[in-house]
Amino acid sequence: SFALWFPKSYAEFCKRNSQLKEKEPTFDGNIKGSIYSCCTANCTNTWTYIHRNGRNAARACCAINAGGPFDPKKGGQLIIWDLKLVIDFPAGSTILLPSALFRHSNIPTQPGDKRVSFTQYTAGGIHRWLE
Repeated sequence: SFALWFPKSYAEFCKRNSQLKEKEPTFDGNIKGSIYSCCTANCTNTWTYIHRNGRNAARACCAINAGGPFDPKKGGQLIIWDLKLVIDFPAGSTILLPSALFRHSNIPTQPGDKRVSFTQYTAGGIHRWLE
């Protein structure tokens, strides 16, 4: 979906990944078939304070995936503060978010719920290192 909705950024990532592979032949990527070079897994009732991911590549979106048994109507919503949006974000959902540009957070889930997240991104420092 990154290639579909953000084709120019996707093409830039493909170019950067090729450059990275040239410079570091042992680089195999984050996950086979993924365009991103970094990932973070958050477990057990994951939620975040309002923040920007200022060290991520600014012209790109990160891929945030939600999982776990929780009631998405009672917690776990994604808030994109700069756009004044509160989005229900149930397990199995993925969003492409320019997390370096927009302030965002999550609402905590209910007691007993188990929300996890898996986020793929590229640190901006990797692109700067290649320049």
